[in-house]
Amino acid sequence: MITERTMKKIFMLALIVIFTLSVDAFTASAKDKTAGMRMEICEDEENDNVFSLFTYKDKDGTESYYLGLGKEFKISEVFDVEILGGSLSHIDEVCLWLADTPEGAMQALDGLLALFDQDVNTTLKLPARMATDAEQLSERTMVTCVVSKKTLGGKFLRFYFDSGKHYSECDLSKSTVKFLKKGLEFDMKKHKN
Repeated sequence: MITERTMKKIFMLALIVIFTLSVDAFTASAKDKTAGMRMEICEDEENDNVFSLFTYKDKDGTESYYLGLGKEFKISEVFDVEILGGSLSHIDEVCLWLADTPEGAMQALDGLLALFDQDVNTTLKLPARMATDAEQLSERTMVTCVVSKKTLGGKFLRFYFDSGKHYSECDLSKSTVKFLKKGLEFDMKKHKN
């Protein structure tokens, strides 16, 4: 005889299985129709910076992996305006091109991790694209990356980029790169087939 507790467990398990299958089916169908849309793999946020690892399919069918580097700023702080009950914010985002394959994206993330072992002020240019307000990607550009030193020791990567009529910068920590790499590893295992 099945107890009420066992029935609840079976019901919850069935709901989880149905939800998982629905999400997988939606993800699979969405991947076929993603021209001009981002498909997020994972995201991390640190010190008003938003980092996202995603794929993007251009209208010509080319699909690539990108690392979104977003710098959030509070409009109310910039213009010294008090807003009751909330705040307005805006995110400037440049997206580093990583590769056209998940394996290439993994190598690119390993390359970013290797930069933390370079000397302070090591500077390089990396291929990127700006994100539009509709989260689409604009024309190709280059972004400047500088290995920088933290005040209390350790290093971070500082990215400089033009965003419309102003200049923006975004700091990327080693822990965030490692987190995003783990997210990509999980995604690669999930979509192995």
